[in-house]
Amino acid sequence: MFVIKKFFYKHMFILGMQGGYSLFIHSIVAIFLGFFGKSVPLYEQFLIQTTAFIILFVLITIPLWKYIQNSLIFRCSSTQEYYWNIIWLIPTLAVCGNAIVSMNEQWINTWSQVISRILMALALVISWRCVSLDFKSLEKIQILKDMNKILYMQKESIVNQAEIINENEKKIRIFKHDMRHHLQILLSLIEHKNNSEAIQLISQLSDTLQSTKPIVFCKNTVINSALLVYITKAQDDSIEVISEIDIPQIIPWNSNDIAILFANAIENAVIASAKQRKDKRKIEILTRYEDKKLAISIKNKFDGEIILGKTGFPVSNENDHGIGIQSMLSIINKYHAHASCSHNDGWFCVSFLFAEYFADNKDWSY
Repeated sequence: MFVIKKFFYKHMFILGMQGGYSLFIHSIVAIFLGFFGKSVPLYEQFLIQTTAFIILFVLITIPLWKYIQNSLIFRCSSTQEYYWNIIWLIPTLAVCGNAIVSMNEQWINTWSQVISRILMALALVISWRCVSLDFKSLEKIQILKDMNKILYMQKESIVNQAEIINENEKKIRIFKHDMRHHLQILLSLIEHKNNSEAIQLISQLSDTLQSTKPIVFCKNTVINSALLVYITKAQDDSIEVISEIDIPQIIPWNSNDIAILFANAIENAVIASAKQRKDKRKIEILTRYEDKKLAISIKNKFDGEIILGKTGFPVSNENDHGIGIQSMLSIINKYHAHASCSHNDGWFCVSFLFAEYFADNKDWSY
C-alpha cells in the first residue's frame, strides 16, 4: 500500500483474500488441535500450530499461485479504481465477520465453527471467480471496441481514398484536355531554346501527375488505413505531420493490433498537439522494419506537464482518460514488446519495439 500507491481499494481486496486464505489454513490446524490436541501442553500446541501452518502454506501456495498468477485481476492495474472501492468490502467483511464470531480463547472445537470457516472459504473463492469473470467480460468488450475501431478506420480510409480518387480523376481529365496545349508550348520553348522555362513547365507537369497518386504511408493496407485516418485528422487540426514509415504487407504480428497501437498513439498525439499554439503543433512518426523487428517512434510537441504512472505511460484524472493506453498496454503485453515514454526539450515521445520471436500470433493473413 505504501510502495505501490493509488491502488488502495485493490490492495484492500487482495488483503481480504489473503486474510481469508490464511484464516482457512489456520482453521485446518485449529480443527486438529481442537479435537485431538487438548491434552498437549500449551507451548507444544503453539509449536504444532506454527509448524503445520507454515507447511500447509507452502504446499498449498505453490499450486495455487500457478493457477491464479495469470489472472486478469493482476493484469488490469491500469483500470485504477474501477469498482475496487466497492468490491473490496466482500472479502474483507467476510473475514472480519467470521473472525469475530468464530475466534475466541479456544481452538475450533465445534462443528458450527468448522462449517462457518468452510463457508467463508467458499464465499471468497466465489468472489474471486465472479471478479475474474467480470474482468474477462471487460477484456472482451475492449477487444470488440478495438475491432469496431479497426472497421471504422478502414471505412474512413475507404471514404478518404474514394474522395482522393474522385479528385484525381477530375485532375487527370483536365490534364489530358490541356496536354496538347502544354506539348505545343513545350515544343515552342525548346525551339526557341528557352530551356529554363521548358524545365519549369516539365516540373509543373510532373508535380501535377504526382498529386494524382493515392496516399500510401506503408505497404500494409490495414496499418495504412489507420495512418491515413489519424494523420488526416492531425492535418485538419493544422498539425504538421512528418512521417517516415516502412512496414511491409506481411508482418509476424496481427496487423489489426499494430493498427490499433498506431491509432491510439497518434490520437493521443493529436489531442496533446491541439492544446499547443498553432505554430508549435508538430508530430513526427518514424518506423523501421528489419530482421523481423519493428521499431516505432511517435513524437509530438508538448510544453505542458506530463505525469508518468507506474506503467511508464502518462496518467490523468480526466474522464475516459486511459482507455487508449489500456488498449496499447494489452497489445504490448500480448507480444512481449518493449515500450517507453519520455518528455524532454518540449517533445513527448512514445517508442515501441516488437520482435518476431516473441510474437504469439502466427496468423499472417491480416
